[in-house]
Amino acid sequence: MAKNPEVMKYATDLTKAQDAVRFANEELIKLSQRFGRMVPKFQKMDSKGILTWFAQYNRIKDSANRANDGLQPLLESEEAAGNPMISTQLAYYNAQKSRYYFKIEVMDDILNGVVEDLLDSAALDESQKEEMRAALDETIGRSKNVIEQCEAGA
Repeated sequence: MAKNPEVMKYATDLTKAQDAVRFANEELIKLSQRFGRMVPKFQKMDSKGILTWFAQYNRIKDSANRANDGLQPLLESEEAAGNPMISTQLAYYNAQKSRYYFKIEVMDDILNGVVEDLLDSAALDESQKEEMRAALDETIGRSKNVIEQCEAGA
């Protein structure tokens, strides 16, 4: 590893971002498993349980996105791009990030279908349905913004 302090800072930032995305991937797996256990009970659940799940899902996405935002100086650095170790780690990070975005896209598709069915068939009052619709729209909108930013930056 080069002794250049700037390159070492980039390596540290990249490691932190890798940890954040790795953690987000692990948490998405746990959260999707929890969602799978919730689905059979959806008709009996109150909207607060589902909204809590949405909030946790959004927190996971926000934490991974903050880590990604911190890498902008590294991505713009010619010195970092020329460093083979940083380039290798950046490729690994991008692979992790791709898996993360794929999981989000799949989860959002599943969420959209399940919540639509729930809103159509559940015995929820109109305010609960509106609250869940707003949470779903916000969640999917946030995901689309993140994925579009990723594609624009790639």
